[in-house]
Amino acid sequence: TLSLHDALPISLIAALSTLYTAVGASGGAVVVVWIMSLALSTPLVLRRRRPIPVFGVILATAIVAVILGMPVTVTLLAIAVALYSVALAVPPRRSVTALGIALLGIALATVVAANVLDPEFLVVVQDPQYADRSSSLISSWIAIAAGWTLGRSARARREYADQLAEHRAREAVSQERLRIAREIGRAHV
Repeated sequence: TLSLHDALPISLIAALSTLYTAVGASGGAVVVVWIMSLALSTPLVLRRRRPIPVFGVILATAIVAVILGMPVTVTLLAIAVALYSVALAVPPRRSVTALGIALLGIALATVVAANVLDPEFLVVVQDPQYADRSSSLISSWIAIAAGWTLGRSARARREYADQLAEHRAREAVSQERLRIAREIGRAHV
């Protein structure tokens, strides 16, 4: 399981990479970045027990973070980890829905932050050399999809291992019954 000491590096990565690419971040912006970074990572502590609610909180926080001006690429690790847990824990149809919601939500937040919002609204203004939104959105989609794919793959491996164990158990019971039948047959001869 992911513990608090595992979630903190995600906070550090999100905050430091945001602040590294920001232009003249004020003290208030630094506080907002750290709060958003913690909000992106600390729910991951509960991701195995409550994958869907944690995913919802992480995605909503990521959307707000992107709208506030944090780069979309800094939110992707938290989303990918949360989506991995969803793909691992829930049936395929629901996990595909979660994947679609994540991709659509991040795309809409990126478009809103880049084209709709007044730059004065953004808490964090990105340095133009780091603000290639289309390539960061595509790389984020790839990372988010990779998290989901790894979760689905792990779920498939677990299901296969369970089926194999069940098959082996049935085979062992069959072999034992056959052995008992042979011993009974020998005893009657």
